[in-house]
Amino acid sequence: MNSIEIRGHVIKSGSKIAVIKEGSKDAILAKAKDYAADPSVEAVEWRIDAYDGVFEIRFEVMPETIAEVREALGDKILMYTFRDKRIGGEHPTTCMYHSRLNNLAINSGAGDLITVEWYDEPDAAQSNVENAHARSEERRVGKECLEWW
Repeated sequence: MNSIEIRGHVIKSGSKIAVIKEGSKDAILAKAKDYAADPSVEAVEWRIDAYDGVFEIRFEVMPETIAEVREALGDKILMYTFRDKRIGGEHPTTCMYHSRLNNLAINSGAGDLITVEWYDEPDAAQSNVENAHARSEERRVGKECLEWW
């Protein structure tokens, strides 16, 4: 597949995908607003593992934060990623925590693409993928979006 359409936007080879790796909520939202105003940016990957409070925010604040990032990005495609330290991320994490963060993003409906990167816990990754597929059916997002990356 050379391109993918998500919410009427097309990502293809050579599309500019910007990254948010700021540590504070204010800096994350400011960067999201900057990217929303940049017509050369097709999509934005939010690297949640770079968020300073990623382990303190837990599950009460995270859905609100995801919604605020989604709003700040306007109509840009949002890719939500948590990379464990073992694969180049900022923090080590447990499979359960990583899986729960992914499900928060999936269940919020705010993320267009969710990165699932679990190598030693295939059951957790499979559960995230199944949840994403179920939620995409509810929102009528094509399965090809969930399998492209």
